[in-house]
Amino acid sequence: MATGGNSQRIEYVDRLRGAAVFTMFLVHSASPWLLPEVKKGTYGHVISQISGMVAPVFMFLAGVSIAIIAGKTLRAGRDDLPVRKALTMRALGVLAAGYGLNLAFWACRGFGGTWTTVLKVDILHCIGVGMILAVWLMWPKKGINKGALAGLVILVSGAQLTWRLPLTDWLPGGVAGYLAYVPKMSGFPVFPYAGWVALGALVGPHWLRATKDAVAERRFWAGLIAVALILLISSYALKVILGTTGMGHFFEGLATVRTTVHHFLYKMALLFALFGLARASAFVLDRVRFDFLVLFGRTSLFAYCVHLILVYHVFSLFLRRSLTPVRHLLAVLLLAAVMFVLCWVWRRRRSFSRALTGRGQDDLTELKFGK
Repeated sequence: MATGGNSQRIEYVDRLRGAAVFTMFLVHSASPWLLPEVKKGTYGHVISQISGMVAPVFMFLAGVSIAIIAGKTLRAGRDDLPVRKALTMRALGVLAAGYGLNLAFWACRGFGGTWTTVLKVDILHCIGVGMILAVWLMWPKKGINKGALAGLVILVSGAQLTWRLPLTDWLPGGVAGYLAYVPKMSGFPVFPYAGWVALGALVGPHWLRATKDAVAERRFWAGLIAVALILLISSYALKVILGTTGMGHFFEGLATVRTTVHHFLYKMALLFALFGLARASAFVLDRVRFDFLVLFGRTSLFAYCVHLILVYHVFSLFLRRSLTPVRHLLAVLLLAAVMFVLCWVWRRRRSFSRALTGRGQDDLTELKFGK
């Protein structure tokens, strides 16, 4: 399953991350490019439903990556403090990339409007904070990662409290946005979205153990699919219970249903199903070259930052609110082709990448582990 000569890569993971990157092109371009009536129609609704699974994939993998590194460190009997410090620096790099992207957006707007938009909390900020939490509070030991389990519960259920507090009354919007949704200042607050990083830290050690034995790996993925079905049933059951007992008002009384516990369970089920599907399809797809997805997967941080600039400040100069569904799909393919070239160039500029990350990695949140 390794790609090329790199024994530390698992191709189906890169491919799934690459598919998530391609999906970003689709969903992020829909808002500025589609005709208003198309956005409100069936096509726009389908895209909005798809978009909800992109962030969980990246956040989950960030947690898995940390768990894998922690497991390998524990197995080798090495001191984990230097590893934790290195991962913390990587997380701070992700945070810096998030603020750098905000600054680039402000510059593309001609530095118009309020400068505080540079402090907006988005997915990279959430991943960075989630990684720091995973490194220092969810570092796996032997057995079940109790810290990750507690973090998952607290981060998801805690959103029911943090989103109700008047945080902006005593905190700046750029700080409050880490804890709860603040209009125009947060897209992915740590409560509940860093819960996906915690979930990855919880699942990661079991994944690492499963990769050492073919039978164990099959059992792991079969178990993951079984858990996905249980979560799906639990999600609907909880929704029914909340709706019939009157407790639903507490869980649904927020600005968005995305923070509800039952909705998080539903997305967990979809996430596990996606990873199970990616593993099952690897037997076929590993024999076929889907290099564009693998490339996107290995340069996902670069692809994320660059495609947003292209979507909102380059292509939108002549595509804004003008596309039908068919033309939108064609435009997305064109965007993907442009991004493929840019990612290909970026991937080969290893000296520059090494200068940015200190490890020669193209993606600060990528997953690496060996057989």
